[in-house]
Amino acid sequence: MRIWHYFEIVCYVVIGLGLFVSCNEEEEVGKGDETSQEGKDPLVPTPEGERFMKAQQIIKNLCEVDSVNGSATYDFKIGEVLDVTRPTEFSVGMDDLEEATEFFRSSILGTTNEPVDLNGVLEVDLQEQGSLVFAPGGDNGALATLTINLVDLPVMTKLYFIPATLWPDNASSPYAKGNILYDKIDNRYYVCIASYDTGRDGVLFTLDGGWSYDSNDDKDEMATDGGKVVNYYNVPSEADFNSLYDYYTTKHDDLLARLLLAFPDYTEAGCFHNRKSTEKTSTRPHKMDEAYKDVLSGSDWQRDDFDNKMREKGFHMTTTVKEYWAWFEYWHEYWFYGYRLKNVGGQFGEKYQLQYIDTQEYNVPGVYLLLCSMRHFSYGAFDNNRYELKRR
Repeated sequence: MRIWHYFEIVCYVVIGLGLFVSCNEEEEVGKGDETSQEGKDPLVPTPEGERFMKAQQIIKNLCEVDSVNGSATYDFKIGEVLDVTRPTEFSVGMDDLEEATEFFRSSILGTTNEPVDLNGVLEVDLQEQGSLVFAPGGDNGALATLTINLVDLPVMTKLYFIPATLWPDNASSPYAKGNILYDKIDNRYYVCIASYDTGRDGVLFTLDGGWSYDSNDDKDEMATDGGKVVNYYNVPSEADFNSLYDYYTTKHDDLLARLLLAFPDYTEAGCFHNRKSTEKTSTRPHKMDEAYKDVLSGSDWQRDDFDNKMREKGFHMTTTVKEYWAWFEYWHEYWFYGYRLKNVGGQFGEKYQLQYIDTQEYNVPGVYLLLCSMRHFSYGAFDNNRYELKRR
């Protein structure tokens, strides 16, 4: 086997020398050719790929897309149809134009899509993926109107931002921010981080499971030794994280106490999709009816560490893991996409990515991000028999 290994290496060297000679012979032909592929980084996504990812992020912020019998189904998290004769036109309640504009930027576009401002009209052009145009005003007293033309979201063409005072009298929420619920089917606790409000879904947050993942070959020609993309599912969208960030910054102690009561521990995901660790949220267990001042009192390094991780490391969204073979050594690339609650100059939290590259197997620093999942609810579409209210 050792002889065959050396023979294999010699073959690679001979092939490399042949390519070197071939490139020298064609050097004059390639000079001055601005479309030459030389110098391009195969790890950088194509412009088409970036536009596709940006469009998918917008869609994920607006709704969850599933497939039933080969047909796409859409569960909208933002917006409701108020006129059944116009099934592709949705509405959402806002206090004023300023709130509508900020909501469009942060919770619909997210941090990866920066609109062009044309005298107050905000436009996002994703070329072959479609476009969005946000303009003040609109039909029926709307504060603003978002015109949507996305190839992968044909069922939504308009989103009207209407005054919350004009919303129909059916906007009561079954649960309020801060409620702790127990799912009797999945045996999982949730904390309500946003109540249902005029076309915006209520959001339930958990550190107790609910996420899933798979690994797929990304078909990258460079990744000849098991390149793969690890996709996480049922993880929050940017709009969900904005709700969590708003709760965290406005009522930090209240949220932290409720998380400690509901979740005795949490899970972190590391460099590889199957590398996880479980940590405690506190040095001692808590009772559901315990007073907040007792939950947050005294020295508790595990509680402080958990709080710090939410701000500094943040929550895991997805991972890209690739392994490349080139000139007798491995090249590993690890991308983490996450969302942390630290305020870095913006109103909302910070979506960010971490990249670790090395040229030796299994030599990547042990960086872990928290795993969580969300569940949405709206008026009249919630299974009260499934959930038990444990604490208001």
